[in-house]
Amino acid sequence: MTRAPLPFALAVLAACTGSRDGTWVGNPELTASYASTQTYTARTGELVATDASFVGCEGDDDTPLGPIALEFRQGRTIEGLQVPAGRFCGLRLTVAELTVRFDDGGPALTAVTARGFDLDIAAMFETLPDGEVHLQLAANDWLDSLAAQVALGEENEVAGNPALESAFFDGLEADSTVGDAPVDDDEPLAGRLDLEGYPVSPLGQPTTQAGCGPSVNFDMAFPIPPAAMATMGVDGVGWCDSNLDFTADLAPQTATLIDYSDLSTYAVTYNGWGGSCGSLHCGEVTDSAGVLVGRPCTLLVFCDGDGGTATATGYTW
Repeated sequence: MTRAPLPFALAVLAACTGSRDGTWVGNPELTASYASTQTYTARTGELVATDASFVGCEGDDDTPLGPIALEFRQGRTIEGLQVPAGRFCGLRLTVAELTVRFDDGGPALTAVTARGFDLDIAAMFETLPDGEVHLQLAANDWLDSLAAQVALGEENEVAGNPALESAFFDGLEADSTVGDAPVDDDEPLAGRLDLEGYPVSPLGQPTTQAGCGPSVNFDMAFPIPPAAMATMGVDGVGWCDSNLDFTADLAPQTATLIDYSDLSTYAVTYNGWGGSCGSLHCGEVTDSAGVLVGRPCTLLVFCDGDGGTATATGYTW
């Protein structure tokens, strides 16, 4: 990996931020991600490369991909890049900028940015028509390593910080891989606060409850991350406490909700919401002490079967 700065203009960066021109439409897609840890949650980010190529195997020529740009939400690319089908032995990137942002449940995101370096990843992989090949940046403990060397809640540049530079590039060099796309996690709370750490709201409403079923009515709650509460000027974890009804057939439904901490979106599964009050907004947002903050909310909950367990899966306001 070469870490010398690259002489590029801002206009070049702007030209790299669009999606691909459709040359390989219908062929495989290249996606990417960086992982959350138990302490830090992967959020947004950008990977902009002025040049990229798949490395050929056994004397085969490299396959140029041209300039690419990947945008991350919840640590994963929000849109894949069309790439050619074939068998390859690596990925080579001339990176103009790589930024990752994460949080530890606090009110602000932490950003780490490195600029102007080459990233060469040796890996055998095959791209198939209508398939997906995945770039995994570093390992599952990478954010922990970065967080130990940065000012949390601030923008951090790798350049000029030797300890951060070592943690950033050592992780990329040793652990980045290209291969099969990871199986989507069907856990409806992926990327959200862990309900095991927040079993009951300050008002006494649970985040999970046994004995749900068709048309059953419950009071439940869902913890709102501090970064989202900070958008209302409120510190700490907030809560959506709400009354809700389950549908008569318990048919699972899906919704795409906004993560108010970074304006990204996430999908939830539910079959219970505020139907009994005559309005979806059956709930109220409270702070960590249970004090109302003056905003209504909608709680979504999933019941896994008649007599089963209800789990709060999301909120909106």
